[in-house]
Amino acid sequence: MNEPAVPARRVFHYADELLTDGTVCRRYTDGRTEWRSRGQSGVVFWRDDHGMTGTDEALGRDLIKRTYGDGRVIYGREGGYGRTLWSDGALTTNRSQFGGRLGGILTAVAGAAFLGAIAFLRIS
Repeated sequence: MNEPAVPARRVFHYADELLTDGTVCRRYTDGRTEWRSRGQSGVVFWRDDHGMTGTDEALGRDLIKRTYGDGRVIYGREGGYGRTLWSDGALTTNRSQFGGRLGGILTAVAGAAFLGAIAFLRIS
């Protein structure tokens, strides 16, 4: 029997930069750049430096639907720690400084330690 073809796995790392206008500039290690903004409904609108456009829409907790401007659709499943595996075989990983859930945890821990140190110095 013929089994469905499994897409070849490709890995792309990216880093996000928050811009002053509230949008995000996402730079991929393969040289692509993407500009992203969140709409009121939570849908993320994006365009890239190759003229492509589209949207990313959360479909529940860990599932993402990416619709390209030409009508193509792929789905991604978030694996935690800034990793998303897409139905076209791409694996994207967030390499932003303190990015993803782990970044939020590390920032909270560092902030708590800093405030604790200040409180200790005031008591001493």
